[in-house]
Amino acid sequence: MPIDYTIQKIDTHSAEEAAKLLVKEFHEREPLAHINTADPQEFSDYILYLSNQCAVQGLGFIAKEINSGRVIGALLASDLSDSVNVSTEGNENPIAALIDSLNNTYFSKGGLTENTYLNIKFVVTDANVKVKGMVVALISACLQAAKARGF
Repeated sequence: MPIDYTIQKIDTHSAEEAAKLLVKEFHEREPLAHINTADPQEFSDYILYLSNQCAVQGLGFIAKEINSGRVIGALLASDLSDSVNVSTEGNENPIAALIDSLNNTYFSKGGLTENTYLNIKFVVTDANVKVKGMVVALISACLQAAKARGF
């Protein structure tokens, strides 16, 4: 039976739902997370932070099932210059610190012009829901929003 859904921008009300879906599908099912005994709270905190940033920037999207209202897909994206040009020094989250370290290796601080590179960080769908075209719809919505912002 087909599932009807709608694509919406992540807002402050849906940011936590989007983050929970992403954590569930990426961390809980990721074999390396279990082998490395990664702290699920670190990943959870980082994803919630990203999801809230998407709500502010308007570059994150969710797919919501129309009948139930639950989030069945999400896309988290940002302007790459936000990650590269701003230091996360002092950030207690190890994932953010690792990303900052990697960015420092490959980019110069302040070296990227805003609205030049769209950074799609995560695309996720609920593993229990099979909806043809949902990921394409999420990516299309993100690309349209980025284009409207001048990317």
